[in-house]
Amino acid sequence: MLALVFLATFTIGSYMFLLLMFKLLKVPDYDYEFTGIFYFFLLFLPFSFFILLILLSKDGILITDDKALYKAKFIFGKNWFKQKADLNGITDITILSLKGTQNFALFTFALPDKKYEVYNNDIYLLNHNHTIKRFLISTRDKKLAEKTINEINEILNLNYKPYNPRFYD
Repeated sequence: MLALVFLATFTIGSYMFLLLMFKLLKVPDYDYEFTGIFYFFLLFLPFSFFILLILLSKDGILITDDKALYKAKFIFGKNWFKQKADLNGITDITILSLKGTQNFALFTFALPDKKYEVYNNDIYLLNHNHTIKRFLISTRDKKLAEKTINEINEILNLNYKPYNPRFYD
């Protein structure tokens, strides 16, 4: 869906940019009056590049030299956005495995009951009693989630424990 939005905004924005270039270069036999809606559609071009940035980005984590943990977005291995994960009171880390179903994208109209199983492994940061749970990252690959947990434990010295909230400890 996001790819279709990118194509539509890029096409409209590029067309409007081309019309603007024709007017600025004073191309003969070109007489088009620009209105406010034209400039609105012209903004679609930079907006389409922002959508492309989102389409190409991947989620990940980043641990800096000063042992600060960040949720990050990467494009071609380069970090372009990061948000610091709050580690105040955090002592443990865990993986919550979730199983769900998702409908097929193109067959739901003809066969609405066609589904496939989806497995997500969400990594959470926990306090000592596991009453505070902060989402870190999600992956479908269990081995990758375990490798991520091991890397974080190696650097930040968090305890890998199964999720077990204790409200009366």
